[in-house]
Formats: sequence, structure tokens, C-alpha cells
Amino acid sequence: MTGDITVNATFDKVPGDFLLKVIKVGNGTVLSDIGGIDCGVTCEKLIFSDPVNPTLVTLSPFPALGSDFTEWSGNGLTGAGPVI
Repeated sequence: MTGDITVNATFDKVPGDFLLKVIKVGNGTVLSDIGGIDCGVTCEKLIFSDPVNPTLVTLSPFPALGSDFTEWSGNGLTGAGPVI
């Protein structure tokens, strides 16, 4: 080399398994449309996803008798209905 050089290295995420984890506070359950998430028993699932065509997962809250679902929180999720 006889002078300064700038080089860019670009990395893309490869398809793989990602852990979807739901942490409940209070009484109720959360179900996923693709199965595997049933927070009455299991609250996490490995999901294969491709960054070009990501896997969409809808989570739906179901409060227990005498409870109300209030909100989602974490990873930018907001609102009180099903989330994708």
C-alpha cells in the first residue's frame, strides 16, 4: 500500500433458529398461531426464520377468569390486542 484505503465489510444475517420467549405477569395464557407457544405450560419456542422472508408469529392473549389483559411490553411491542 502506498496510501490510506477504506474497506467496508458487510455481513448479512443467515437463516436460523431464533428463540421466541414470552414472560407472563399475572393470570392468563398466551397462544401463538403457529403452535408451540402456550403459556399455560410452555412459554418459549425455537422458530426457524429467513431474514429475507421472516416468519410471522401472531401472539394472542387470553386472560384468566377475573383478570384483564393490559398490555404487551418489550422489544418495541405495544398495545392490548394480538401482536405479530
